[in-house]
Amino acid sequence: MTEKLALVWPEIWLFITTCVVMVVGLSPDMRVRRLCGWISGIGILVAIGAAVPVEHPGGLFPAITPYAKGMIGVVGLLLLPLLAGTVDRDLDAAIAAGKARFDALRANRAEFYAFFL
Repeated sequence: MTEKLALVWPEIWLFITTCVVMVVGLSPDMRVRRLCGWISGIGILVAIGAAVPVEHPGGLFPAITPYAKGMIGVVGLLLLPLLAGTVDRDLDAAIAAGKARFDALRANRAEFYAFFL
């Protein structure tokens, strides 16, 4: 059973990163909330690092699993910079202008990056 655990380490790291992003994304401080993208990128890099050295010895193509997981991670890293600034723009502008206060129920940054991961 423990030998099968090595195959899901990338997913475990992504889940841990998702939990951290959910907590960070609900912070009332804008500087902390903006770290969601960076934390997601670090989590994807860690997941790529956990996926690449592991081969599935019992499969038909044992080397394709780490290659596929690594390539999916690279595509995720390429998409991540495109997401910056696409979520909560109106809410952040209203908070910066003093027209609104931060409300965790209206902030979508945490869920956005968590679903991306």
